[in-house]
Amino acid sequence: MSNEDFARNPNTPPEALAMLSTSPSAAVRRLVALNPSTPVPALRFLAADEDRAVREAAAGNPRTPDDAFAEVPPAPASLTLNPEIVPASFIPASEVRQSPSLWQRLLALLGRR
Repeated sequence: MSNEDFARNPNTPPEALAMLSTSPSAAVRRLVALNPSTPVPALRFLAADEDRAVREAAAGNPRTPDDAFAEVPPAPASLTLNPEIVPASFIPASEVRQSPSLWQRLLALLGRR
């Protein structure tokens, strides 16, 4: 079976669906978001996915809590100095913020951070 098969199968264990919610494939994440057996923490995670189709699939899943979309997803890495004024080569690395990875966000949602 492929990851797509596991992602769409309602008999796939919730733990496996949670793992598949971090797949690099947007198609797999979308199928996980549509799956009625996907656990709520994974649906919250998918509701903030970078891919619009994945977010829409999570919105269509009746198990996704209404407040899952009220949360603002982490902002992309941004510079604390204006790059139009100060060239990027002059910005110290300590002043560049990094967004948490998908895996870190999932662990935080599951309370395992």
